[in-house]
Amino acid sequence: MSGIRITQAIDYNQTLIDVITFNPSVNRSPLTCPDQNCSAHLVYVKNYIRRSYGKTQHIPAFFRLEKGYLHDEFCQYGTSGLEIIHAGDSSHDIRRALARGNNIFRLHILDADDITQIRKKAVAMQANPPSDTTDRIYVRKGRKDPYVKNMLSLREIYDYGKANPHQKNTIKIVTGTSTVTWSDFFYETSQLDQLLTYLQMVKTAQVAVIMKVSVVRMPVAKFGNRQFIEGLPKKRNGKSDLYPTIQLGNVTPNLFPLGRNVMVLGKFTVPSLSKMIMHPILESEVRTIVFSEEQILEL
Repeated sequence: MSGIRITQAIDYNQTLIDVITFNPSVNRSPLTCPDQNCSAHLVYVKNYIRRSYGKTQHIPAFFRLEKGYLHDEFCQYGTSGLEIIHAGDSSHDIRRALARGNNIFRLHILDADDITQIRKKAVAMQANPPSDTTDRIYVRKGRKDPYVKNMLSLREIYDYGKANPHQKNTIKIVTGTSTVTWSDFFYETSQLDQLLTYLQMVKTAQVAVIMKVSVVRMPVAKFGNRQFIEGLPKKRNGKSDLYPTIQLGNVTPNLFPLGRNVMVLGKFTVPSLSKMIMHPILESEVRTIVFSEEQILEL
């Protein structure tokens, strides 16, 4: 029998663990099914998102059957019955997709808002574990646009646009806020004023900013001892210098080595004067929050 998503497992030390507290460095494999009548091996599936036009699904982490194992016949987590689902096929092979002429990419990288949503769903799933044991067979029907699963994949799209500038505006990226062209998604330091103008219109936009790390600030008491990163500013004639700034969530500042170029994915905004870390009169900012190392790539 195959099985449903499981919110608990038994680790190598015979400790019952919840998926929301699972730590692979502490809870060693093999992981086994928590049902006392079953010894099937399980694997941990980290949280992720599925994104399509106008719709985002946040999937919290769970345990599932390890390949090659089946639940016991009487295990409560085994499946029964059968349902056939027609599902669109998709791929995260960005290079192959670009070579085939695909020009629409769905962004599946978690940012701060996605992580918050997943945490809420994880708590709800832990309190009310899945109970639908209907077995499902997924049949491919059609093909969805390829998806971007990590920052390395995102860099492939960035590099392709840089190498093929005449094709930039034919490439579209489906984000958590809208569907935009390459030029409206990737911003280098020289283009920060364009990003500022865009954010003044839409308020918040999920974009990728390529910046050179110039300052790693000590914790700021005014902002609850949070840490901030400053990138080199865009120098603007007759206007204030424009800085990309990053508020750090649960990540180490070591991810931002001084003097190195990084790509940062996040929902950027223009902070109000009272929330700026730069001088509110002499300087300007665009900012995002980084909660996960999956939002950052050193170039």
